[in-house]
Amino acid sequence: MPSSSRAQTKQEKSIWATCFLLCDYVQVAGGKLSILGGGWSQISPEILPTRHSFMIAVRLGMSLETARAIKAGDQSFEFGTRVSYDDGRTIGEEISAGEISWDLPEDPGATELTFTAPFAAELELTEPGRFKIELIVNDEVISHARFQVMEPVEQVAAESSSPREHQPSKPRKPRRIKAQSKEPESAD
Repeated sequence: MPSSSRAQTKQEKSIWATCFLLCDYVQVAGGKLSILGGGWSQISPEILPTRHSFMIAVRLGMSLETARAIKAGDQSFEFGTRVSYDDGRTIGEEISAGEISWDLPEDPGATELTFTAPFAAELELTEPGRFKIELIVNDEVISHARFQVMEPVEQVAAESSSPREHQPSKPRKPRRIKAQSKEPESAD
């Protein structure tokens, strides 16, 4: 059933996303996405607020009819992203795409076109929570990815202990380990 619903979606939409993946790094070469650290969904910062850099691997598909209309200037093609908390509050930062271009396929039997775009992102994270990044094409959300920003470990530890309870740890003396070596047995 998933494949038929996907085919149905492609027939209903003139532009669709086949990949929208949060990653540490993505490079596009020869129409391929080379992805490092792809598919993460959690950020564990040392402190908050902090800036976090990452990338988004995007692969879009469109009907050949739509691609021709865009190339001819008869149809608009605006795309970008929106970052928000899961509750809908938006973060006022835009994630920009790298250069986007495509050539119409030479295959006379082709019915659709796919192309790739890397997005470089840097977000100011001020508090823990769940977030959503949406891919928007011509004012329509066509894909999204979710991630969670965790409470910084150092801040959690500092908030959970009062100053009186927290005592600096005493330095430990190094343990002495006696090593015994066996004398090699002599061959008589």
